Amino acid sequence: MRVYRAALLLALATLFATSGCARWTLFPKSAAPIPAPGEKPQRTSLLEAAGIRRGDQNEQKESTGRDQQVVNDLTHLDPALAMARLAERQGDPNEARRQYQRYIDKNPKHPLPHHRLGVMAAREAKYDQAEAHFRMATRLAPPTAELLSDMGYLFYLQDRLDEAENLLRQATQLEPANHNANNNLGLVLAARGNYDHSLRQFRRVNNEGEARANLAYML
Repeated sequence: MRVYRAALLLALATLFATSGCARWTLFPKSAAPIPAPGEKPQRTSLLEAAGIRRGDQNEQKESTGRDQQVVNDLTHLDPALAMARLAERQGDPNEARRQYQRYIDKNPKHPLPHHRLGVMAAREAKYDQAEAHFRMATRLAPPTAELLSDMGYLFYLQDRLDEAENLLRQATQLEPANHNANNNLGLVLAARGNYDHSLRQFRRVNNEGEARANLAYML
């Protein structure tokens, strides 16, 4: 049984790493139209959604690091969760939701399915549903930097800027180098008119040109 489980996880990890699917990131408000029915959701990084692209060398480094992280993450996942993540990454939200809900029914105290269901609801602009899942995840276990970042971004989308900034600062305290949390906090600070602080935040995880381009996008 252990051999089968290890083989399954390795196969899933390899499929993720070679499928070309970008790591999931919420979109900037003005750059993420809701896909039409039947249309596959756009797969893009935060910078790409803002119309800002890294140079090829940086992009290749990020992709390589992301692929390795996918492999590392999946080898530690329960096979049922790994299958749900696979459905999510392949653009099959209905199947992903079924898999996550099935896992919740059997493991009601696990926070990850609620985190992922919250992410999926947020991408569909179902903000109340997303918040309910995120809050459930925070009750089930101490929140990770990724969960705080995603929840903070959800509040940014709703112009709840005080709550968004508070959560994103918590996320960057937990993981000072977390790319999503720092970029999302930079977005919130710019939205509040704190442009100097926003630029400093972007600089923490981007080079100078990228940081200034991010800020210019928000002006």
